[in-house]
Amino acid sequence: LRDLTLARWEGFTLAAMLAIYLTYLFWQREAPDEELADGDFQPSDILRLVIGLGMVLAGGHFLVNSASEVARWFGFSEWFIGVTIVAIGTSAPEFVTSITAVLRGQFGLSAGNLIGSDLFNLLGILGVAAVVKPLTISATALHSLPLLVGMSLVLVLLMRTDWKLSRYEGAALVLVGVVRFVLSVYG
Repeated sequence: LRDLTLARWEGFTLAAMLAIYLTYLFWQREAPDEELADGDFQPSDILRLVIGLGMVLAGGHFLVNSASEVARWFGFSEWFIGVTIVAIGTSAPEFVTSITAVLRGQFGLSAGNLIGSDLFNLLGILGVAAVVKPLTISATALHSLPLLVGMSLVLVLLMRTDWKLSRYEGAALVLVGVVRFVLSVYG
C-alpha cells in the first residue's frame, strides 16, 4: 500500500487470510444452542434465503451505480460518496440483523454478524477485487485507515471484558464512529 496500489498478490494474500480464518472457524465451531437446534426448518427457508440474497445483490448494484452518478452530478469525489451514502446503505442490513438478534437475545449472532461482515469486506471483497484488477487507493482513504483499525481494536478489547459490550462502551464506539465520519467528510 505504500505506492497507494493494492496489487494482485496483496489481494490474494487478503483473500487467503479470509479462507484460513473461515477454515479455523469451521473446525472450532460449537454445537448450536438448544433453542436454535430445535428450530422448525422448512424447505421454503432455503428459497427465502436465496431470494433475499438476490435482492441484496441487486440492491448493491443499483446503489453503486446510482451513488457514482450522484457523485459526478454534485461534484463530490467517489470516496466521499463511498464513506457516506454507500457505507450507510450497505451497512443497513447488518444494522437491522444485529438489532433484531439483540432483541431476540441472540447476542452471539449479533456480534458475529458485525465482525464477520467487516472481516469479509476487508479480506474477501477487497482481496478478490484486487486479484481481479489492482486497486488504486486514495491518500484520503489511507489516512483514515489507522483510525478504523484502532476502532476495531477498541471494540475487541471492550468485548473481551466478559465478551459483553455495555451501553456506555457502545455509546463510546458510536461517538468514535461519528468523529471518523466527520473527519472523512471535512478532512
